[in-house]
Amino acid sequence: MQATPEATHVNESIAERAQLLEHALSGQAEMLAEARRAHALLASTFNAISDAIIVTDAAGRVSQANDAVEALFHRRPSDVIGNTCHALLDESHGCPHAETPADGVIEREMLSHANDRALNLHVSRVADPESGNVGFIHVIRDVTRERVIERHLIQAERMTLAGQMVSAVAHEVATPLSVVANIAEM
Repeated sequence: MQATPEATHVNESIAERAQLLEHALSGQAEMLAEARRAHALLASTFNAISDAIIVTDAAGRVSQANDAVEALFHRRPSDVIGNTCHALLDESHGCPHAETPADGVIEREMLSHANDRALNLHVSRVADPESGNVGFIHVIRDVTRERVIERHLIQAERMTLAGQMVSAVAHEVATPLSVVANIAEM
């Protein structure tokens, strides 16, 4: 039994479509593998940053946190997700993300009484172009050591200035005394 020309055409069409589908699926697999590699690179870069970074929604609920959060706040990033950014920062100050202007950032230094540290908080507003949802990126840096060094430098400058003043006063007092001593010697 010989296939009719119509049946042959249908079989060829099915084979062609199957081949196209196979090609499309292999392309999608390559795209999926590339997306996974890009995601892994982004995640490793995000976690390699030494400043604590948290991403929140408009209400301040944490949706992402990097590994530096654990070093700074002694809480695992997975434990922080779902909480508010207020829970990480000192309750007396709260989080200033609501004050962030639509086109700018807020940078503020605050003291964390919970772990006795000076923190530099940099908050940026971000918007999702597709959904229009607004969120915030919080970059938190521990500046405690820098502030201690600054205080020591200021103290050293004061001591240097005091030394210069004492030297000048000693010079001013020594000059008339040496004149008096010379007169007395004569």
